[in-house]
Amino acid sequence: MIFLIVGILLLASVILVLKKCSNSAKITKPSYVINPRDIKEGDSIAFRDETKGAIKWKWNFGDGETSFDNSGGHVYTSAGKYSVVLEVYGGFGKLSDTAVITVNPAVLDVAVAQFKIDGPNTVFVDEKVTYSCNTPNVKKYLWRSNETGKTDTTQRATFTFNSIGTTRISLFVVLSDNSQGTQFIDVNVKNKPAAAGAKAGPAKPTAQIEADIKKILLQITNPAYNGDMPQVYYDMIKQNFCNNPGANVSVKGRNMDINSYCHKLLINKDTKITNVSVTLNANGCVDNLTVTQN
Repeated sequence: MIFLIVGILLLASVILVLKKCSNSAKITKPSYVINPRDIKEGDSIAFRDETKGAIKWKWNFGDGETSFDNSGGHVYTSAGKYSVVLEVYGGFGKLSDTAVITVNPAVLDVAVAQFKIDGPNTVFVDEKVTYSCNTPNVKKYLWRSNETGKTDTTQRATFTFNSIGTTRISLFVVLSDNSQGTQFIDVNVKNKPAAAGAKAGPAKPTAQIEADIKKILLQITNPAYNGDMPQVYYDMIKQNFCNNPGANVSVKGRNMDINSYCHKLLINKDTKITNVSVTLNANGCVDNLTVTQN
């Protein structure tokens, strides 16, 4: 009998230890790498998520830019402290964590502080435009488009502008004496003017635009759809939002951009869209989308 009691106590102890180990192994936050975390203007960070079981990611870099990739790089063009927020999704649900990136001002000398970007301030949608820098003794160039995130390391960089509005082209340079500097040019992107004598076609009724957008949002949230963002999303951004993925969406009193909202819908399949309404600008583009959802 004594041996039986001792055996039962030992078995209970083993079960208790295993239970504690199981609880301690539960994932409570993402496992990821960001390096380096102390940089200068124009430098980049490398990011990589290593969370076991993660299937979807969202990185918010704190400067208005996001990424939905598992890993990659990101360039910071302005000094300051930025909070990088990582959200990961998997069988464990949603996990998030925040890291702080310190971006120090670039070292300037007189020559670098006065360098100039040559190129137009006003362009048209879908137009390819070349910008250049003729400052002497430059050994390194790093151009960046704030709209697309595209970078270029040559003296002359060509960018295509996709959305109407104001965006920025920045240039980071390193001179032969290792002095550094950053300059930028703000660019006003407009729709192409109609050809002389051309007549505008009939505008699509607002009710039809709302119906089209609702249909696409329902497709994204369809539980039977498990793929990446469908092509209809990109068609919607081009046709209804005039290539502006930053257009505002209002949901339950909160505002976000249409790109972030749709990627959130792709993850949260339990969202029920009941109604949408739009506000159009003078060009017939959706400026604001109001969504009613459960």
